[in-house]
Amino acid sequence: MPDEPRAVTIRFQLSKSDVYRALVWNAFRRPWIAALIVVMGVRYMLFALMGTAEHREMLLCAGVVLILLGVFRLLGTPYIRTRTTMSSPTFQGPLEYTFSDAGIFSKGMYSSSQSEWVLIKRV
Repeated sequence: MPDEPRAVTIRFQLSKSDVYRALVWNAFRRPWIAALIVVMGVRYMLFALMGTAEHREMLLCAGVVLILLGVFRLLGTPYIRTRTTMSSPTFQGPLEYTFSDAGIFSKGMYSSSQSEWVLIKRV
């Protein structure tokens, strides 16, 4: 497949920072869960500051915990997913994709695959 005359081949090596940036960008593209958690945390903190003294400590703690959970959702989860992805031997070596009239041929250090254009529904 890679030796076809009208084929385009791309070779690259992924780094941890490449994967992390892509996952953080994806998290910020759809931040509604994290934003909802942070908004609830801010709401609890405002209730604590404006409310009575009897529940202030509990509301402040709940607000801080929710804000930290929202930040973790945006930044911590992509970090954990990056470490998991990059621990796979498939992504530790160079990757190669070849696009031709017959389809897409991908080759990694320990794996290879082929997809015909008929199977590609949407890009």
